[in-house]
Amino acid sequence: MCQFCPPLAERNLTSLFQDGGVDARVPPSEDPVRPRSLQMVLVGAAIGLAACPEPPPAPTAQEVAERLRADPEFLRMVTGPPGPPGRDGERGEPGPRGERGDKGDKGERGEPGPRGERGERGEPGPAGPPGMTGPAGPPGPKGDSGVGKFCGESAPSKGMAVSGGMVGARAAKRLCETACGDAQAHVCTKTEVSLSWQAGLRPRANAWISHPGPYPHGAITISDCSPLVGDGDQWVDSSNGLYGSVWFGGGERCDTSLPFACCK
Repeated sequence: MCQFCPPLAERNLTSLFQDGGVDARVPPSEDPVRPRSLQMVLVGAAIGLAACPEPPPAPTAQEVAERLRADPEFLRMVTGPPGPPGRDGERGEPGPRGERGDKGDKGERGEPGPRGERGERGEPGPAGPPGMTGPAGPPGPKGDSGVGKFCGESAPSKGMAVSGGMVGARAAKRLCETACGDAQAHVCTKTEVSLSWQAGLRPRANAWISHPGPYPHGAITISDCSPLVGDGDQWVDSSNGLYGSVWFGGGERCDTSLPFACCK
């Protein structure tokens, strides 16, 4: 006995006759004016219902899922066309922080940024190691040979030589530097007097020379106007009891005004 098809067939026939404006649920014997052709349709339907085979068993959930995966068209037929997109839902809470990903590749070098403001001057760093010795510099000016010849005479001076704030042998040298226009000029020594004579050079008149003493000369003691006691500096005293060496030999009293003979 067919248990699945009769209800389905009955529903289909009922729908058919309702669409045509006929109530198929009324038996033919109760409707004397129903057309005979309709009775024939009902008889045919009854025969079809009697011959309806048993329905196949319902598919399992797994079979339905496999059919949906394998046949997208079947999925669209079952589900129908997609509806319009729904409105955006409310923003959810942020999820938990994910694990740190692998380091990415190094990007391209960007354009240099604008120059920043100059910072404050830092503290001096520690001294570095000594550098390599540099090349030799140019030769310096010629030094004092220690032995020269007559180059001029200073302004007259008594036995105490004075130049600026200096007194003594250094002041006498400064007077000779001015007289000869050379920083190497100095008061002529006994040796330089001899060399100057050989070169035909001499002062115009007698002049003080450097011959440190004290040493005796006849009845006098010559000390180049330096006290017989003390630190021994020359040309520091104009007393008449002291004597200084002079170009033309012997000595003169230190209160005598004479120029210094200068050599270079």
